Amino acid sequence: MSEEATGSLDKAASLLEKDLDTLKGLLHPIRRAPDDVLRLIFEHSVQNEIDRAKGKQQWVAVWLSHVCSRWRSVAVSTPRIWSHMSFTIRSSGSFSNEPLKTFLHRAASVPISLILKFQFTNHDVASLLHAYELFVPSFLQSSRFSLLEIKIDTGSSYSYLDRFPPFPFAEIDSLTLSATTYQQEGVGMAHLISKFKHVRELFIRSTSFGPLNVPIEDSIASSLEDLEVTCVREFPLLEFLTQLPNLRYFVASDCTVIEPTTDAFNNSVLPSLEILDFHGTSFPWANVQCPRLTGLVLDMKEVQESEANDLWQFLERTQTISGVTFVGGSSAQLSQLVRKTPQIKILQIANVVDGTVIRDAIVDESILPNLDRLTFLQLLHQEHLPISAVNTAIRLRRMRRKLLGEENKPVFGYLKTIAVGIEVQDMSLFNERSKEYLERFFYLSENVKVPSILFYHVIGDEEIPYMEM
Repeated sequence: MSEEATGSLDKAASLLEKDLDTLKGLLHPIRRAPDDVLRLIFEHSVQNEIDRAKGKQQWVAVWLSHVCSRWRSVAVSTPRIWSHMSFTIRSSGSFSNEPLKTFLHRAASVPISLILKFQFTNHDVASLLHAYELFVPSFLQSSRFSLLEIKIDTGSSYSYLDRFPPFPFAEIDSLTLSATTYQQEGVGMAHLISKFKHVRELFIRSTSFGPLNVPIEDSIASSLEDLEVTCVREFPLLEFLTQLPNLRYFVASDCTVIEPTTDAFNNSVLPSLEILDFHGTSFPWANVQCPRLTGLVLDMKEVQESEANDLWQFLERTQTISGVTFVGGSSAQLSQLVRKTPQIKILQIANVVDGTVIRDAIVDESILPNLDRLTFLQLLHQEHLPISAVNTAIRLRRMRRKLLGEENKPVFGYLKTIAVGIEVQDMSLFNERSKEYLERFFYLSENVKVPSILFYHVIGDEEIPYMEM
């Protein structure tokens, strides 16, 4: 057979193979899947991408809509896969708001998750202001945002936060703001915050807050319930919080605080605050009242002695507190805490190396008479359990069960739960004594609220043999 004939046969065989692959594709089970099933698969694919690669999730919807005409029809009519989007606007490229308009139109009434990142250099002020203008509220006002994250990095001497477009009509469940600010500009985060009105949860991260020269009573003040500030410099904490009458939850981590310049904020009242969580940040304990506070997280590592005295007085006058998390403090500080808050029912002690802290604080059964749950959180990658501390808690529970008052009713709370919280990756670090102790006297709780932490509960007293403690 000639080479020409052989080549023709090879070419024909190759074409037949391609046709066969096409026919196999036509027979694939996915082509027989109903539209509703295909729609669920699309939604699951987008959710997986959100969990795996934040910032690229919108591309899944685009890819799915470009496979074939049927997939495009199903994808375009599936609002949920168009509701997650992330756009980075750089000075080095052009940007149009048409893709955003398309996504919003296809998302219909589904709550939107949108991330906007502005990255501009010192020589692109005009481009930055033009980028701001692209987000006029006309096509956003009917949207409801489950998440809106805005990060502005100008790399210049001005950020023009006062020129950022307002979002007065959009409802926002969770808003995250991060921006470069400059003292010489006289414009701070307050200008950016004032652009939003209906916000339930606000995160402010990695920025300098700047002057509070724009009142926020007419913006987020009435709707804001949760506030978290992380790595924020020059934060006018008390002046800002007093403008938030419905704030219920406040977290501050690694922030520098500016104290009020007048005495007008002495004895300020935070009327709705229920949870207060502080790490590496000072708080004006002496100048604030929290009549509805129920939960308190105290990071004691950086608390100065003068601030500690104000804290103890705050605890004495705030008798609504029912739960406290005590982090990194000394036995003397814990002793003060348990004496100032006899009403608490839940106590968490984090990063306990041994039992000294609790053993010196809980000297007899009358301490914390209402305590119902005591948890030790191990978050320092330690190789052993706080066995001495747990033994102290078991001894306290045993003593209380023996003390009965009138009509055989307990004098004190029974301390129903003694638990240890351990990070999953740290289980392998434990020495043999800790592993044996955990296996003999604990059981794993099935009620898990934090997937990364395992909670083990101490078994009942009747199952624990007598031990020297």
